Amino acid sequence: MSAPIRHALHAVRRLRLPLSSLELTRPKRCPRLSGAPLTCVPREKPYADFDEAVRLSPRGGGRAGVHDWKTVSYRELIATRPSSSSRGRSARDDVDSEFWAKNGIQRAKEVMLRFDRVFPASVMTVAGDWHDEEPALLGSGRMIRVGDRFSELVDVLPFVPLLGNVGMLCVDEVAHVYDFDDRCGFTVVTTDEHDEVGEHSAWVRWARKEDGAYDGGSDGLVLESVSASTFKPHVLGPAKLYARWLQRRAHELGRVHLFHLLKAELMIKT
Repeated sequence: MSAPIRHALHAVRRLRLPLSSLELTRPKRCPRLSGAPLTCVPREKPYADFDEAVRLSPRGGGRAGVHDWKTVSYRELIATRPSSSSRGRSARDDVDSEFWAKNGIQRAKEVMLRFDRVFPASVMTVAGDWHDEEPALLGSGRMIRVGDRFSELVDVLPFVPLLGNVGMLCVDEVAHVYDFDDRCGFTVVTTDEHDEVGEHSAWVRWARKEDGAYDGGSDGLVLESVSASTFKPHVLGPAKLYARWLQRRAHELGRVHLFHLLKAELMIKT
């Protein structure tokens, strides 16, 4: 059996109809999901910054050996700390910035590293290894770790309300966790239980106005995201066009959702 046909049959098996998609299968409860090989091999070292993630994403490095990569990246200013000095930067500004940064990053971790709320429900629902280790309400379990796997139920018919919860079951793995005083976030990569091949990185970092990361007049918290992906060979023709549309929709809704979620977590008016 050729690879495209095998992948197509595999995709059909991962399709979830409304009655069967009410409970999302967690990877640790299914050997097929927990043992699926990675289709995008991550870098050994986490990305140092946004520019490196864009430059060394799979499309640039060709690490997965597949053509037709698409890269989506963005940078959003979440909040700025007004300067307390009208005559340039002062020692007091540095002290205040350090305190403000640590507090802001700590709050951002509640979103970025607990992971359950990162993606909007209109795009997908998520269930990960962390739920099996610490049964808890969504958003109240432990933070993600390198090696964690999570299932995604991706809505493939978002424009047909009567067929809600018709989705595709996919599995990704956490490749890197960024848990620092000035940055928090993650890089996740695809497994063979996914029609896409690629990786997604997102983090919140503390940026000083001097580094030129944004057009702001003060230090601030910045959301940065880089995604690079392609599709397996069985996703062809009209199916590929539709898959790309779903992908663009997910990126845009996800960007807006995460931006406002972080704003709310930081208790800053939008």
